[in-house]
Amino acid sequence: MRMLAMKIRTFVVFTFLFCGLISAVSATVPYLFQKRYRPFK
Repeated sequence: MRMLAMKIRTFVVFTFLFCGLISAVSATVPYLFQKRYRPFK
């Protein structure tokens, strides 16, 4: 029972970190593309 709870907790933490990473990437990628393709702006 305790092992299952630990697995569930680690899974939730990894999912949370993964969602944060995806949101950070989706927030920074358009800025990088804008910087690369429009340097004169």
